[in-house]
This record gives sequence, C-alpha cells and structure tokens, in this order.
Amino acid sequence: MANPTTNYGFVLPTASDLVTDLPADFDVALQGVDTRLKALQPGTTLGDLAYSSATANTNTRLGIGSNGEVLQVTAGVPAWGIVPAASGPAFRAYRNTSQQSFSQNTHTKIQFNAESYDTANCFDSTTNYRFTPNVAGYYQINMGVSFSGVNASTTKELTIYKNGSASALIFSSAGSGTPGATCTFNGSDLIYFNGTTDYVEGYVYDSDASARNVVNGESKSYFSGVWIRS
Repeated sequence: MANPTTNYGFVLPTASDLVTDLPADFDVALQGVDTRLKALQPGTTLGDLAYSSATANTNTRLGIGSNGEVLQVTAGVPAWGIVPAASGPAFRAYRNTSQQSFSQNTHTKIQFNAESYDTANCFDSTTNYRFTPNVAGYYQINMGVSFSGVNASTTKELTIYKNGSASALIFSSAGSGTPGATCTFNGSDLIYFNGTTDYVEGYVYDSDASARNVVNGESKSYFSGVWIRS
C-alpha cells in the first residue's frame, strides 16, 4: 500500500507503518513540513513581508521598505515606492526698481528681479530670472507685462521659454493705444516639469522701430506659477 500525501506533498504513514516503519515515515513527513513552511515564510530579516509567487505553494520575500515609502504594485507584484507629491512649489515674481528696456524685433528675457512669494526658493530673481521647480508635475505658468510707449500698429508678444527655447506664445497682438500710452498684456499655459532640471523664463517682443520698456511694479509686470498635479 502506497504512502498517502497531503496537498503540500507531505508523505504520511500507512496503517502498516504504525507497526513497522513509523519512525522513518515520520522523519520524512516532518522534513517535508519544514521545507514547505520555509517556502511559505521566506523572511530572513525583521520587517520582511511575504507574498505568493508564480510557483504554487511558494512565497517570495519582500524586504522591509525605507522611511517614507508605501506598499505599491509594480509589474503585478508588491513593491515599495515613494508616494507621488501631493503639492509643489508656487511663486510670484515681478519687475522692480527701474523699467527694463528692450530693442526692436528682439525676444528679450524679462528680468523679474523681486518676489511677492516663493514657497520653495525655486525662482532665481538675481541672476537667471527663471523658475526651476523641485517637484515634478504640471504647473500653471502666468505672465503679465506692461509696455510703455505702445504703438498700435506693431506686433507685441509674450512668450514662455522652457529650457532655453520658446514653449508657449501666450500673447500676440497688433495691440491698441496711442504712442506714449502704457498697456498691459497677459496670458498663461500649463507646462510639465521633471522636478530637477526643467525651468521656465518670460520673454517679451515688440516689432516697433523704437526701443520699448517693461514697466516696473508688482501689479504691472509679473511672472507666477503653481503646481497643479503630478
């Protein structure tokens, strides 16, 4: 009579073994139990977790995660990972002190040299006049610029530059007003940032033959942005 087995393949004594081979059969059975329990609980370190693998009746060890990580699913199996950011930086900068002059038919970066607020110190208002957010995600970027000496027949543009190249023309118009007047133009766009190297700057353009000025003032020439979502 063959030895019976369990669902886990443990070899059990037969009725006749109770008289003849009981010790040996129990030794085999208990070795099987030990092997199977190890497969079901493969942990080796404090904090280990176990999850069912593709092999029947076998678990896989998942080592303890790090501070700030949460249990997620990657490629169909449990894995530790960082929770996506729930928020990101916001800033508002503006042109302070004197008006900034710019030449005809030239896209000129505006030197927003003062800040209303900068929650994570991501805006450079002293050297490069750019916003480099430290959290990846989608940001709404806004810009408003006041020109002095507006000529109604010229083309005026506001452009957001990302990483040194034009990313979004947020305003373009032949304008309105009379020479010597001051007019304000504004616009916005939604832009993705990688949270490390991506940055944006604000540029202005006017086709007028005469030089124009970006009017200074917190309410007149400004650049702002805020994290919307990851």
